[in-house]
Amino acid sequence: MKMYLARIMRGKTWSFLYGALSVFVVTFLLNVMVLRINLIESQGTGPKSEITHEVNKEEAYLNYMARGQRKPKAANENEYLKEFLQNSVIKDSNSLTQEKTMNSFQDYKSAINDKNNIILQTLEGRNEEKSVDIKAENYEDENDYDEDDDDDDYEENSEEQSPKNKIFEPGDFVNVSKIIFARPLLKYQDVQNNEGSENVDINEDLIKQNYQTLSGEHIVTDGIYWSDLAKKIVPKGMDQDEAFQFVHKSQHASVKSIHPPSWNKCGRPKNAYVVLDNGSSFCARYRDPHNKLVLGEVMSFYLSRLLGMDSIPAVVLAITNQTSRHWKNVNISSVQWQNGKVVALIQWTPYMETVKSLVSIPKILLKTYESSSVINKNYLRNITLTFNEIAELVQWSSMILFDYITGHYDRFASMQDGAEQEHRQSVLSEKVRNLLKSTKTNKLWFIDNESGLFDAYDLIYNTAGNSFIKYHKLMLQTMCVFEKSMVDSISRLHLSENPHLVLEGFAARHEPFLDYFSKDYVYLIFKEKFKDRISEVYNWIQHCKLKNR
Repeated sequence: MKMYLARIMRGKTWSFLYGALSVFVVTFLLNVMVLRINLIESQGTGPKSEITHEVNKEEAYLNYMARGQRKPKAANENEYLKEFLQNSVIKDSNSLTQEKTMNSFQDYKSAINDKNNIILQTLEGRNEEKSVDIKAENYEDENDYDEDDDDDDYEENSEEQSPKNKIFEPGDFVNVSKIIFARPLLKYQDVQNNEGSENVDINEDLIKQNYQTLSGEHIVTDGIYWSDLAKKIVPKGMDQDEAFQFVHKSQHASVKSIHPPSWNKCGRPKNAYVVLDNGSSFCARYRDPHNKLVLGEVMSFYLSRLLGMDSIPAVVLAITNQTSRHWKNVNISSVQWQNGKVVALIQWTPYMETVKSLVSIPKILLKTYESSSVINKNYLRNITLTFNEIAELVQWSSMILFDYITGHYDRFASMQDGAEQEHRQSVLSEKVRNLLKSTKTNKLWFIDNESGLFDAYDLIYNTAGNSFIKYHKLMLQTMCVFEKSMVDSISRLHLSENPHLVLEGFAARHEPFLDYFSKDYVYLIFKEKFKDRISEVYNWIQHCKLKNR
């Protein structure tokens, strides 16, 4: 009997072992096929262009997502770059020499966008009953961003963990040989809050897994423009729609509270920290009777938007009136204001209250300035830059053009003046006035633009401030690489017979209190010199084009 039972157990054991071995062999073969397909695709020889494979890929993704098994995490647009670099034939930073690499990046991203939009549109139609929360422009996870984290925590823990994109499960496919992996649409995410919107800091580590620095030749395109790659490294502010929605909502809100200024919040006397009933916060600028400073603030903001910039805080005009519904909840005399005066409410940008926000001129730009040389494609071709250095240079190039056009004398120009007056070049290395960096996003913000266009023009052309003409020109001639969108806007203004009317009309469409200001002699200076300064910047850009073809 015992021998009989033993024989039966041995038979079952062998059956079990044969079954396990069969499963292992089948699994191994499936994995080999999947790896082979991935290898073919990574080498650029796979059938990506064949419709049958695209359909199978979409079907596989749709089948998986339709079951509601996974909610894709929020990701920023750098994932496009990471994926592109990983799948390219380039394997290290030293081999970033193929011209087609950066040129093909946009085509690659566009193809991914088109593909995933089709997938997601189809998915929305199939899953109305299941209410699968998938949007073509936003994949969000509730745990991606913690508003309660303080600045230090954010800086120390800013490394974004790469999501484990296990999209497919066993049994998802009828024909495994036709598997082609698909990824959800990835898009740079804006984080909304009641004080405007800021972006989660660009996660450079996603790119630095492959590259620590980039050769300068890959951040310039068409001779004088920052490449798409360079622009993607720059942290983003509010886009045009967000900015004007913020302005229009603020214009209809009431003042909830008003507070005297402090050293790290709105600064000088007669300024005030204002909170509206919709939660938005502002630094209020009260300058009566010197209203050209208020006008300069608001017109500088609208010029920045006309030029496609997102680094100037939004500005809303208001007229003080203690009896109106907008002001009845506060006492304006507590901040030494009077009724019937115009004030500029300047969007409060958080995470810039500490010394960590103070900014110095980039070393490469200072070296260029002191040696009377210029940053252009040839200069950049011979150096490598970190991603922070690239982001700063892109933003400084825009600031240089903006400050030249507006005549802003209280930013870097004041440091140039100080260095010359004190015969001390070290002044140029100090922290720049009215330029701050968000400790949350590393974005540069060009604040306090009250001198722009009106007070600055009055100083430069009507009083003894003509030395600033020299300072602005010296700074302009350090830079021959620009954002193309900004160059295009400057070109359109240059071609206009009356560019000051273009700016006024643009501002008047959004700001009803613009007519409050009288057109005095300062306005006449602005009318004449705005066109001149636009033309001077335009001519410098043309010079750069000729020299850097």
